[in-house]
Amino acid sequence: MSGTDQPAGPATGRGATPGTGPAAAVLVTPAEARAALLAADRAFLTAAVAPPPPRRWIPSTALTLGAAATLATAPPLHTADSRPLRLGLQLLVCALVFAFLALYATRVVGRRVHPRPPACTTGQRVLRDGAQAAAVILGGLSFVPLGRTGGALVLGVLCAAATWWRETSVAAGHARLASRLAELEAHR
Repeated sequence: MSGTDQPAGPATGRGATPGTGPAAAVLVTPAEARAALLAADRAFLTAAVAPPPPRRWIPSTALTLGAAATLATAPPLHTADSRPLRLGLQLLVCALVFAFLALYATRVVGRRVHPRPPACTTGQRVLRDGAQAAAVILGGLSFVPLGRTGGALVLGVLCAAATWWRETSVAAGHARLASRLAELEAHR
């Protein structure tokens, strides 16, 4: 076999002796395999666990988004006769949206690698992340029977509730991962 990287000799042919050749280097004991799997699990959990959010972070993001959605769709923003009032309301909506984005940006900067938690299935993720889309759709549909004022209030409340629920479920998932990591560290 000229031109290949395979060594010639009895380790590669039919007369290979046991314990020699490339396959001999990968034999490990069950204890070593278990230790390697625990180390890999510990490394994954260490990377996946994000620090918990500050106590007021979830309510402040939910209320900021709810207020922005309500004010952006409320009649005073669109029907104000006074130009300074309309401009002030528009600036307030922009400030609330930027505050919401700033809250998320500061939270994301504080996180490390954020893979999908192993206990979270695709269906659970779709439910958790789709709740906000459903809130916006239902809030938009509420404008038909409730009018502009009622629809704006319902949209704001649903957006705030969906954000609060989503962030609470994400924090609970990270808490479960942190407890699993603590359990692994305790059995070390």
